[in-house]
Amino acid sequence: MLQDARKILIFDTSSLNKLTNESDCKSLIKSLGIGYRVRLTETNLSELSATSDADDRDGFLSVCRHLVYAGECIRPYNWIIEELVKMHSRSPQRFDWRTLNVHGPELEDQLTRPNILGSDELAEGTLAEFEMRAEEFEMIFNNARPGFERIFEDKAAKRPDAGKLVDILMSETGAYQKLAMGMYKRGCGVEIDEASVREFVAACPPFRAALVSLCIAQYYRCIRDKRGAGTYKAGRLDLFMAVYVPYCDIFVTRDTGQYNSLSLVGVNASPPTRVLTYQEFGQKMLLLV
Repeated sequence: MLQDARKILIFDTSSLNKLTNESDCKSLIKSLGIGYRVRLTETNLSELSATSDADDRDGFLSVCRHLVYAGECIRPYNWIIEELVKMHSRSPQRFDWRTLNVHGPELEDQLTRPNILGSDELAEGTLAEFEMRAEEFEMIFNNARPGFERIFEDKAAKRPDAGKLVDILMSETGAYQKLAMGMYKRGCGVEIDEASVREFVAACPPFRAALVSLCIAQYYRCIRDKRGAGTYKAGRLDLFMAVYVPYCDIFVTRDTGQYNSLSLVGVNASPPTRVLTYQEFGQKMLLLV
């Protein structure tokens, strides 16, 4: 059986919105199917199905149906993390993150049923769920920020930039070792020591990407000087798209905060993933203008 030599491409939902509204959308989709294997994420489908305007929602989902014809859907980021943790806990010595089958045929089946993903009821329920989870996410960091502010009241305590904070938190003695251990136990119910979790994080780029995205969330919400520009402003779902970054060669977004955030994730991936803006993708790949 011949291997698919096409590069794997993942769009953030913001880029899928833009693609849908291109005047030559149909020809672009055909070109994409020839040059790339597009992976549609569960997050893409959830966000698009939450679009309140029915006509817009139908248009977005129609584009997804065409893209998946020459590509595939992949499962939720939280499912991926949990399954990788379970795989590792069963056999740490034989663990290879690339062997996890992330293909989601059930999502492709849902795409063919407009009465499921295209319904107003699902849109309302999904949007309400997103808003609730986003509030919970923001609250975690809002509650933590005063403690960090007290640290930086001392003029000698210099605020690190985002990249430096990632290095600090992800180091062998960094605070995120404990976070990684907690995430691991929640995924499989098994305790893991610090040395073993360091080995796992190094061997599992999607899990590491999730940790890096949380570092960036902490930087923007707790560490940065609020007078500074919102370079790394990215919402919960935009940040957790980081888990998908190791599963593609190219990740494309129109959101500036997500672009900057996932660019840090991309350079920490193994091998590195190219994170491009929609405009950069059009210019460099000679597909979108």
